[in-house]
Amino acid sequence: MLLLTLLGCTGRLWQEHADADGITLHWYTRESTMDTVRDEAIEHCSLYGKRAELLREFEDQDMTTASFACLPSAG
Repeated sequence: MLLLTLLGCTGRLWQEHADADGITLHWYTRESTMDTVRDEAIEHCSLYGKRAELLREFEDQDMTTASFACLPSAG
């Protein structure tokens, strides 16, 4: 039971799209924050030696979608 409670606190993210060019994530707005989602995108893009940049964010009632591009790292 404790494990389920802890998992519920971290929120759930779903990937719609994920490749070397970018990532699109969905989540229940009340279960996660943009900071958590941005961290997920940063981690994904870093697998390709790139940085994540937010392209668009859309909130529809209780669901939010954010799309990030994986761009070459500066420097």
